[in-house]
Amino acid sequence: DELVQQYRKFRQSISGTATTPALAEDAAPVIVPTEVNYQEQIRRYESDVRSTLFITEMNKLVEESLPSPEELRAYYESRPELTEYTIKKELHRMAYTVFTHDGKKLTDPAEIEAYQATEHFPYQEGADSADSNEILWRAANQSLLGDIIVALTSRTGLIRPQLEAATFVNDLTMVLDFARDQPFAQAECFMNLSIPGSEGERLSLAGVLVNVYFCPESEKFKARISHVFPSATLCAAQVNGAARS
Repeated sequence: DELVQQYRKFRQSISGTATTPALAEDAAPVIVPTEVNYQEQIRRYESDVRSTLFITEMNKLVEESLPSPEELRAYYESRPELTEYTIKKELHRMAYTVFTHDGKKLTDPAEIEAYQATEHFPYQEGADSADSNEILWRAANQSLLGDIIVALTSRTGLIRPQLEAATFVNDLTMVLDFARDQPFAQAECFMNLSIPGSEGERLSLAGVLVNVYFCPESEKFKARISHVFPSATLCAAQVNGAARS
């Protein structure tokens, strides 16, 4: 996703280092894998996504890898155009629930767009910073998932590049709650984790439910895997085909 790529570049610019977490295996010499080795890696991968301990380790890695709430706010401070992206692009392809300042619940995109245009206090050019409400509108899109995706991507992570693993978002919901003393954004994303098969198809390994919470005023930013739903075990023919692809 273009937003995720832009976010990675921003994180690198403020930290001076790459954002993708590096594990010990990442530093090992590159070995050209054999077909048998690929088969073993795929079976290990299947085993890992079924392991409660592995998911616990992934969540610990995510917690250690996330930027601070201040860094996240700095990113959205620098991207005023993301409010328009949220309203014009994401609002019509994601499920949004907005709780207004006076406690009303909005789910209709047209009503949410009208509320955003008339009820919040927009960022004024020349101001020192955007208020928390404006920051939340900028964050209420897929960019909010950027850090957890980066943290989960590594040779031994949930998303393994060496096996051409990828995630596809099946369902994404966003809650913006302005009725609280400390407004927040909360995203829940259900993703399908897969690897390529022998005929160009994708072989599903698991469904993954991810939750992200961001509250600028209380300076809280949390992200975690809340549940993994393993797919049926791949048959030998599927694993062999994937190893040869």
